[in-house]
Amino acid sequence: MKKIFSVLAVLAFTFSFSQTLVKIKSDKNQLNGSYQGGQEKFDKDLAFNLQQTGNSFQVTGDFTLTFNVSEKGEVSDVKLLPAVFDQSFEREVKRDLVRMQKRFTKNKKENISLALSFSRNIPDQDGRINFAGDRNR
Repeated sequence: MKKIFSVLAVLAFTFSFSQTLVKIKSDKNQLNGSYQGGQEKFDKDLAFNLQQTGNSFQVTGDFTLTFNVSEKGEVSDVKLLPAVFDQSFEREVKRDLVRMQKRFTKNKKENISLALSFSRNIPDQDGRINFAGDRNR
């Protein structure tokens, strides 16, 4: 019984520190004129905002986020597809997006569509691959 409890405690401790990685795929020219800093800055800001929401709800999977930006720079008609059973996750994603509203420029009306991917697999930050080389050299 002690062994089972020990294994469960180690697993719970390990998974409590796991992070959600959010990848955003979009047309690179969609927000270059509408968001301060362009499309790359928007993708980075949105991924940062959604990371905490993904951690809170422990979400994994692929979603499509669509929204409109008005001529006044206001975000409206936010939709997250596929629809999820728990509406609180969708509400938090909308809140994260609206939080970024002040960075949209007052320009022209646009319809934006993004692909969001939530995963628990975090790659190495520097992108290097570790190889086990011959140590006898």
